[in-house]
Amino acid sequence: MNWTTRTIEKARSVHSEIAELRRFVLEQGGDPSHLRHLFDGHYAALDDLYLDRMPIAVALDQSDLVLQYHGAEVHKGGCPFTRMHRIFSNIHKELINVAKTHSNYAGGLRRQWKGEADLRVTASDPRLIFGFKLPEADSDPGSPLLINFEDPLYLAVKDSVELMGVVSASLQDEKPRERIMAFAKGKPTIDAALIDAALHAARRFIPQKEKGIETVEVGGLAIPEGVAVDLGRNEWSRATQALAETRIPKDEAEVVGTLMAVDYEIMRFELRHIVDWQIRSVRCKYEPEHEQIVRTHGKKRVKVHGRAEFDRNHNPCFMVVESISPGG
Repeated sequence: MNWTTRTIEKARSVHSEIAELRRFVLEQGGDPSHLRHLFDGHYAALDDLYLDRMPIAVALDQSDLVLQYHGAEVHKGGCPFTRMHRIFSNIHKELINVAKTHSNYAGGLRRQWKGEADLRVTASDPRLIFGFKLPEADSDPGSPLLINFEDPLYLAVKDSVELMGVVSASLQDEKPRERIMAFAKGKPTIDAALIDAALHAARRFIPQKEKGIETVEVGGLAIPEGVAVDLGRNEWSRATQALAETRIPKDEAEVVGTLMAVDYEIMRFELRHIVDWQIRSVRCKYEPEHEQIVRTHGKKRVKVHGRAEFDRNHNPCFMVVESISPGG
């Protein structure tokens, strides 16, 4: 039974209670004119079901991911445009970043991002509820409107959304990486770079600097067993710890590229405009001793040496930095 059906069944149950109570009162000789306030609680429950819960239920049934923010400011009703835009933009940016970290995109220079691969919006509500689903796909390569099931970009987005569901649920566990690695086992496209990007995105979904917003509830078809999870400060700490516990790869690599997209909190950056490798980007984890050069060489070419994970095409996709030097 899906969320919409459950909500409809609850509404029908309330209507049945009203009808039964009305019949009982009239059978006992009650005055119909005195019934007006008898059902105030029932009507309030129906308002809640139809006006508040039904839109969320429909979004959950139609969406691969639904993010619903909670807090004192949310329940006041109405949301300032700037806050709505800021939160929506953050979600969009993080989901796209995960998909673009996928080896189907990052691991090749020939493939261009296209709008057909973008997620579809299923909900955008001023109560800070946002829903997304995978783009419609077709097996017909000649279809003008839909992306093909086998399109590498579609597969990148699909893998990314499924992984985001697992990562979000894993933050309820004491050791999130155990569930994540069990999911990734046997899936060569779910590599170290994609997992790192997904953990980073889930951490960024959790409100830390939004006044009056405490948690985000993540639901949708991508969440294991369809059970929504509530993410707050404890889950934010687990995501931070999971990012810090990155396994150090055995192999070494040296990559020259432009230092971009720095996150100083979790000590990550991306190398782009890669030299000598036929790839778009490499995700990198650096150490505190590299902080100075990272801060002074943003958007500049650097040479990075370190331990590297390689994708299924034998290109570096994720590096634990041992040294950084200018130029290269």
